[in-house]
Amino acid sequence: MATERNSKSINESEDPSLETTIPTDFTLSPESDEGKHSKLTLKQQLERKQLLHDLQLLKIELSHKSNIIDNMKAEYMTKVDDLEEKMADVQHQKQVIQARLEAQLKLHEEESKRRLMQNRKEMEIILRKQEDLEETNARLQERAGDIKRTLRELELSEDQYYQLKTLTPDLLSLKDYIAMRIYEICWPLKEENIELRNRENKQKEMLHNIHTEYSMIKDDFETTQQKNSDLQSRNQRLEIELTELRSLTTDCDYKRDNFDRIKTEKERFESEVQSLRRNCSTLQTENNCLNKEKVDIFSELKSLRQKVPLLKQDKDYFSKQFVELTSKLNYAEERLSSVSGQLERCQEAREDVYERFVSARDKYKNEYDQRLNEEIEKIQEKTDRELEKLKTSQTEVRETEIKALRDSRDNALSQRDKSDEKLRETQRKYDELRMEVKQLQSNDTARVSELRSELKLKTLDLERTQMIELEFTRNFKNLQIENEKLMKKVEIVTNELYEQQSTSQVRIAELELSLSDRSGRLAAYEKLENELDDIVIQAAEAGDNDEAERIMFSFGYGANVPTTAKRRLQQSVQLARRILNLEKVNTDLSRTLENEKKKCDLLAEELANSKEILDQAQQPYGYMIGKMRVRDEQLQQTGERLKTLEVELK
Repeated sequence: MATERNSKSINESEDPSLETTIPTDFTLSPESDEGKHSKLTLKQQLERKQLLHDLQLLKIELSHKSNIIDNMKAEYMTKVDDLEEKMADVQHQKQVIQARLEAQLKLHEEESKRRLMQNRKEMEIILRKQEDLEETNARLQERAGDIKRTLRELELSEDQYYQLKTLTPDLLSLKDYIAMRIYEICWPLKEENIELRNRENKQKEMLHNIHTEYSMIKDDFETTQQKNSDLQSRNQRLEIELTELRSLTTDCDYKRDNFDRIKTEKERFESEVQSLRRNCSTLQTENNCLNKEKVDIFSELKSLRQKVPLLKQDKDYFSKQFVELTSKLNYAEERLSSVSGQLERCQEAREDVYERFVSARDKYKNEYDQRLNEEIEKIQEKTDRELEKLKTSQTEVRETEIKALRDSRDNALSQRDKSDEKLRETQRKYDELRMEVKQLQSNDTARVSELRSELKLKTLDLERTQMIELEFTRNFKNLQIENEKLMKKVEIVTNELYEQQSTSQVRIAELELSLSDRSGRLAAYEKLENELDDIVIQAAEAGDNDEAERIMFSFGYGANVPTTAKRRLQQSVQLARRILNLEKVNTDLSRTLENEKKKCDLLAEELANSKEILDQAQQPYGYMIGKMRVRDEQLQQTGERLKTLEVELK
């Protein structure tokens, strides 16, 4: 109907022009007028038929091209569905791997708790045995009262020790002999204490290095995220301009001569959009891989952080035990000195009691050695089993990761082979980004291996400390044996004991005063450590540096605490703040990722709607010619914009 109306309007516009061009001649006959009029009507009918024929041809071409566009649309929808299925499979694999890792972490935590409970039970058994030994020492204390008064100033220098060592034990006095034995026992213990402090400093340095490496990895990850966000912003700009172009194409009316050219430009633009979508999908896959690696690194760091305080607690516990054992040793020596006063009263029953004590001591010693050996063998078997389990779990996780990486590499290679020549420059950039990702993965694996080696070294240090503790208990038993030998010499040195009673009383008073002072200092130091922990947490939770400094100055940070403690406080506060900030940044990034995914989905829906609108736009050819001249300039401007955007992408 529209074509007929247009043809009528054309005829009506043509009739007056013909009438005006033909000169009127009143002298002609009516037959000549009728012949001319019939010729004009025949021409008009022929022109109408030609126009109708052309319009039908154009309709056929439009229907054919709309069918081609529908087929292309169906193919693209099938491809999108395949990609969504692949994404769902990858997310399912991710959830399975996360569940496995959480189960392994729970198992490790339970095993560590069991070990701690076993160690506590063993220590309780050891403490009970120590209490029994203290009771036996209390019995001997009554005999060694006089020896305590005589012993004073038992500390020796190296020169004095070597001078006394040249003499025979028969010529030595009891004071000199005890001083020599104390020097021989305390000197290796002092050296071991120095070595343990050096090891503690080294472990602190290793922890500092681990924190610096973690900050470097975080910075690299932020740079990659910035690059990804820039590429996504460019993709969004292109998609926005593409939607504008398609809205213009729906409103524009094309000329008949330029119809094929506009169609080719449309197909070219769609091919470019497809290439940009492929690039966007590849970038999203890379972003997901990076997020997975980030999650794995965070999980490993959490496990390492959980193990570090446990190692610190073990170290503090062993150090406290060492201090307690040294104090008990000093206390036992003081009691031995007090036992010597009552030896004169018990000389008659000494031989019988000594024989009974020797027989009972041998029995208890043999039983204790057997139990210790059995417990050590059990602990070694448990550690071997746990190490084998850890090795098997690590190999399985590595194999799954390697398979996933190989599959992703094969898919990327197949997509690269299918891409056109126009996308070679963009593929080069993609290959460069991929090489950078591989380098990051290799660096991460190397760092993980280094951390595992450090953990093994720390476990070896723990085993060494346990061996040192066993050696210390053996030395303690040897001291008890030597003390019993000294009891035999007490009978010879009774005359010297009476002379040194007055001096020993003064020494006992001084030692008691020093013990009371040190116990007070220890209590104050423990209170100070608890207050420092609370203040560090408060300062870390504070938002500004001024508030943190105000909290620390309220504790006495400026005057009472030395410079080294100030530095440690500052470092601990900075580390806690950095951890809180990193957690906030992680949550913000996850939110932005979700928003960007939603935007991509909305853009895809808009693209599908615009394609449907283009397919339904079957307007007549005459209406297309009317507005084509107005939109030519807009299409040229958009073409120039697309060229500039392609240059920026390259």
